[in-house]
Amino acid sequence: MNLALVQFSPKFGGATISGQMIASGLIERGWSVDAFFAFDGPFVAHAESCGCQSHVIPHKNWLRTRNPIRFGRHFLAERCAAEEFERAFRRLKPDLVYVNSLVSYAAALAGRRLGLPVVWHIRELFDDLHGEMTWPGWPMKRFVRKQIFGLANRIITNSEAVRLNVLGPVREARCEVVYNGVDSRYFGSRGDRDECRKQVGLPPKVPLVGLPGTLRPVKGHEFFFRAIPRVLEVVPDCRFAVSGAIDSEFARQLRSDVEGRDFADRLTFVGRVDDMVPFYHGCDVCCVPSLSESFGRTAIECLATATPVVTTTVGGLKEIIRDGQNGYLVDYNDVSALSDRIVRLLRVDESQRLVQQGVKDAFLNYTQSGYLERVSAILRGALVKAKQSERLDSNRL
Repeated sequence: MNLALVQFSPKFGGATISGQMIASGLIERGWSVDAFFAFDGPFVAHAESCGCQSHVIPHKNWLRTRNPIRFGRHFLAERCAAEEFERAFRRLKPDLVYVNSLVSYAAALAGRRLGLPVVWHIRELFDDLHGEMTWPGWPMKRFVRKQIFGLANRIITNSEAVRLNVLGPVREARCEVVYNGVDSRYFGSRGDRDECRKQVGLPPKVPLVGLPGTLRPVKGHEFFFRAIPRVLEVVPDCRFAVSGAIDSEFARQLRSDVEGRDFADRLTFVGRVDDMVPFYHGCDVCCVPSLSESFGRTAIECLATATPVVTTTVGGLKEIIRDGQNGYLVDYNDVSALSDRIVRLLRVDESQRLVQQGVKDAFLNYTQSGYLERVSAILRGALVKAKQSERLDSNRL
């Protein structure tokens, strides 16, 4: 079987990691995968190293403005971009189009125009939940939903929060929630703490709190920074580490804002970390203080690596973390609660109970094999149904 996998961004992030996990798993099962990106970036080459054929077809995010006129222009531009996808699909002859992002509307439209089965995997939230997708007001949300339901044979969302926010409260049989999975290497025994810290440039022999993930406004770094002085009042030798590429304008501004603060010498920006396992194993506690989170990959990575974690009560994080059972939940901007939970988790007796349950939950709900099986079953089901429809149409003729 030949799959056209459309991945909007080739940059490092949760969606690209999940997309490449699917691509690699299908290739191991004998599929041929063509990976499409909207622009060039590191995952274009990475996809090829995994056995995909990579292609760049420029298209843009159609959900990025509240202005109705601009929205109309963006929407029309994406309909034009669909023509380039059509030409590529005619040449490559995929059996199925798998769109791994809400923003790649052009690819979904091209698949529909050509009569190919389309599976649309939606991983984003709208800005009414502080997400990064924008549309021109409530009346147009119905229009966006109509486009999704009109183009996709099957729809996957990565959390119940995304399903409700993007697709609405009405459940359809062709819509399914599939939680992301964690690479199997995250489930290994924890390495030596100080040796792991050495690998990512972090100080040894002190309490360490980490903030894993990417540097983007919705990730809640400023909230985390406001909690640091309160943590230091109780644990004065504590250190803090933040991961994520530091070459964006937001990252530069964030680092500049920290330089003048009293805790600046206690906090390390480690930059992008290709292998996050040593980062987690080096941290005594991790924090996911997001303003918005469609799922929360870093949270399940914490569970898998037996790293104590505190997150905010937003989006998919509320579906992953059960407060006081496998981690802690706090409301966004509740600085007192965040600092208190971090201090609690720095106590070994408190954290051990939570991480034991967290590892069990990760094995039960977030393994790579389970994730691959659920998504591949949906892809196979879409193919089978499409072939059945073709036979029915042929018999009618």
